[in-house]
Amino acid sequence: MTTPGLHLGAPGLYRVAERPDRSPVPVRLDVAGFVGVTPRGPVDEPVPVRSWSDYRLRFGGFEGPGLLPYAVSAFFAQGGERAYVLRVGPRVPGPDDGRARHRLELMSEGRPTTVGVAARDWGTWGDLLTVRLEFEATQPFRSEADADGLALPAGTDVPRGTLLRLRGADLQPAGEFRWVTSRAERPAPGGGRRRVAVLDRALPGTAVRCEVVTAALVVDDGDPDGPRRERITALGLHPDHPRFLGTTVREESQLVSCDAPALPLTPSGPLLPAVTAERIRDGRDRYGELTGDAFFDERPDVPPAADPLDDREHHGADLLARTPELGLLCVPDLLWSWDVPGPASDPWADLSTDPCTATAPIRYRRRDPEMRVLDARDPEGLTTITARQLRLVALAELHRRFTVLLDVPPGLDTRAVARWRAGFDSAFAAAYHPWLAVMGESGVRAPVPASAFAAGIVAARERRLGLSWGPANELARGAVLGAARVGDAEHDTLFAQGINVYRAERDGFRLTSAHTLSSDPAYRHLGVRRLMTMLRLALDRQSQWVVFEPHTPGLRERLRHTLELFLLRLHRAGAFAGATPDEAFFVRTGDDLNPPVSQGLGRLVAEIGVAPVAPLEFLVLRVCADGEAVRVEEDGDGGS
Repeated sequence: MTTPGLHLGAPGLYRVAERPDRSPVPVRLDVAGFVGVTPRGPVDEPVPVRSWSDYRLRFGGFEGPGLLPYAVSAFFAQGGERAYVLRVGPRVPGPDDGRARHRLELMSEGRPTTVGVAARDWGTWGDLLTVRLEFEATQPFRSEADADGLALPAGTDVPRGTLLRLRGADLQPAGEFRWVTSRAERPAPGGGRRRVAVLDRALPGTAVRCEVVTAALVVDDGDPDGPRRERITALGLHPDHPRFLGTTVREESQLVSCDAPALPLTPSGPLLPAVTAERIRDGRDRYGELTGDAFFDERPDVPPAADPLDDREHHGADLLARTPELGLLCVPDLLWSWDVPGPASDPWADLSTDPCTATAPIRYRRRDPEMRVLDARDPEGLTTITARQLRLVALAELHRRFTVLLDVPPGLDTRAVARWRAGFDSAFAAAYHPWLAVMGESGVRAPVPASAFAAGIVAARERRLGLSWGPANELARGAVLGAARVGDAEHDTLFAQGINVYRAERDGFRLTSAHTLSSDPAYRHLGVRRLMTMLRLALDRQSQWVVFEPHTPGLRERLRHTLELFLLRLHRAGAFAGATPDEAFFVRTGDDLNPPVSQGLGRLVAEIGVAPVAPLEFLVLRVCADGEAVRVEEDGDGGS
C-alpha cells in the first residue's frame, strides 16, 4: 500500500515525509507587562527584558522618581523570567523634546558643516554623553587611473558613495579625497573585462595608492553606575552610501540619533583627525509634563478601543496590551499625578509598620520635591485612582488574554477597602494588599506596589508547577515593610472579598490567597481563570489547520483525537479534577453538533468541556477525645 501523494519512480528506497504534529501546546502566560515612569529609555515602545540587568541597560536604575524600576526589580527577584516594559511620555509637546543635543563639525565641499547628534530619548541622562567620530582608512590597494575611472582589484568593496583617499606623484603629499559615483565594467586592455570605480573628479596621474575611508561613531553615556558604550563602524559619509551616517546611526544606536544633512561629508583633512562632539543643549527631565492621560489612549473615563485591528496611534497601557505574548499587566505608577492641586502629598508617610518590632516610614524616593501622588484618603484622589484602575480592567476584559494586577489604594481602612472593592467585578483582574517596601539606596525604604511581587510569584509558580497551582503561599522576596498591619479579623474580611493579602510572618511577607475580583464562583480562583484562558488561546491559535480541510467524518475524528491528546496531557499534569479522563474532560464533534445544514455553511463545531481543579484553601483538623486518648484527624475542604 503506497502513501497518498508519494510518487514512485525506479525501484529503490524512498523516504516518506513525516506528517507535522498538529496537537496544540500550552500557551505561555507568565510574560508580564509593566507601564510606568523611568529616567531614560524609549517612550511608548514595548521593550522585552529578560533580567534586571537587561532592564537597567535600557531604562536606567532607581535614580528617577517613578516606581517602575522597583516593580521590575521585584518581579525578577521572585523568579519572573520575561517582561515587557513601556515608558510613558508626555502627550503634549513642550518647547523642546527634552533631549540633550550635541554637534560634530565636519567639512562638505570645502565648507564647515554641522552634524547634529541627540540623545535617543528625553532626560538629563543625555548630559553625560560623549560622542566621538573617528575615521578609518581600510582596504589599501594600488590602481591605474584613466578616463574611464579607477581600476578595482578583485575583492575590493567600494559601493556608490564611498570616500577614497588617494596618494600619488601628482597629488598632494598627504593625499586627496575622491567620491565613487558609480561602478561599471569596462574592456580590459589585454582582453576580458575589468571592474572600474567612476570618480567625481578626474585624476591628474595614473598610478595611485588608494584607501577606503569610513567612519566609526563612538558613544559613551557616562553613567557612573554602569556605563553603556557603543561603536558603530563602517559608516559612509555620502547620502548615496548604503551605510550613510545619518540613517545608520538612527537604526542601530540605542543611545543617540543622528541628524546628518544630505550632503557629502569629509574629515577636515587627509590625515583623518577624529572629531569630538560639543554639547549645545542640556537634556530635560519632563516629569512635570506627565499626567494621568500618559498611561492611556484617552482619559480614564473613555473606554478602550474595541477594534483589535485599529491602526490609530496608541499610548501607555493601551499600546502594551496589544503585545501578543502578554499574560500579566502591572502599572506601578498609576498613582502618579502632577496636576493635583494643593501641597505635595505622601500617602505612605504614616502608614508603615515593621513586621518585627520597629516602625519606620516608607519614603517615596523623588528627585523633585514638588512631586505629587494621588492620595486615596482624599475622596477626589480615590475617585481618580478607581477610575484609572477600572480603565485597566476594561482593557483586560477587551483583550481577554492577560490578567491585570491591581493594588488596593494605600491608606484605606477595612471599610473603605470594602467600598473600593465593590466597584470591581472581573475574572481578568486581581487585587493585592498592602503595599510593601524594599531597601533602596542609602537605606531609604522605597514603596513597591504589591502587585509587582505578585506578578513575579504568579510567573515563577506557573513556570515551575503549572497553571493549576494557585500562585499563593509564597514569600515576597526582598520586602522588608508593609504599608499596613493586617490583623486576623481584617484578613478574614479581605479574604471573603477576594482581595489577596500579604501577611507579616517571622520570615517575611507571605501571599495568602490567589483570587480574582469576579463575583462568579466558577472563576473565583486566579489559577482557574488563567487555565481557561490558556485553553482558549491554545485551541484558537493551533487549530487553524482545520480551515479549508474537506469537511468529512474523518476530519472531525482527527480533530477530536488531537484535542483529546492535548487535554489528556493537561490532565496528567494535574490541571483537571477527576480520577479518570472521562471525569476530567470531554470533546464532542459528532453529527448532532454538525448537521448537514451546518456543514453546508462551511462550519465545524467542536464542544469541549473541562473540570478545572480548584486549589485547596482550608485544612480542617478535627480533635477527637474518646476518654483514653486525643486524636487529631485531617479533613481537607476545597471550598471557601
